[in-house]
Amino acid sequence: MKTILALSALMIGLCSAALAAPPAAASPDYTAAEQKQLGYCMWLSSAAYTIAGYKLHGDPDSVPKKFYSADPQSQVLLPLVNTVYSDKFTDAWDYAGDFYRDCANNLAQVPPERSGASGICMHATLIAATARTAREAGTPKEKVYALYTAQGPAARKIIDGVYAPKTVPIQGTELQTWSDCMAAFSEP
Repeated sequence: MKTILALSALMIGLCSAALAAPPAAASPDYTAAEQKQLGYCMWLSSAAYTIAGYKLHGDPDSVPKKFYSADPQSQVLLPLVNTVYSDKFTDAWDYAGDFYRDCANNLAQVPPERSGASGICMHATLIAATARTAREAGTPKEKVYALYTAQGPAARKIIDGVYAPKTVPIQGTELQTWSDCMAAFSEP
């Protein structure tokens, strides 16, 4: 996969057990600098997940390029579209996980044996973002449950949290999912 190597120049199946918290002894205790870089990898992976969805849906790359062209981060997102469309994959969820591990290793300098816990947080954030977008579109939460059945009860809890407030959470609320999850892995 060519993912992060191409982007780094611009920027100088988890299964149901994946969302379960790892044992405390396995906590990688990320430094503040690592958490910052991993947060950036989470953002890139979330975008890669969305772009992968467009590709798997059969949309030409012009569709996500149009979507991201007005984004303030278009200088990163538009090349990311090219990267994702040039990669080979069959599942957006798995692709996002692979992309995240690659980014964590190459950009954040957190090797795969330490980035697994934060990968769980990244996937939890994807679920929260999907649920928020679906709720905003008026999609019943049962349809969102169906998308993430394989991720187990933790996914359902995240979805319920997004659907619980009387009003639709604002865009970016899913970042709280990331922060809450990563708090368990910060250095004391």
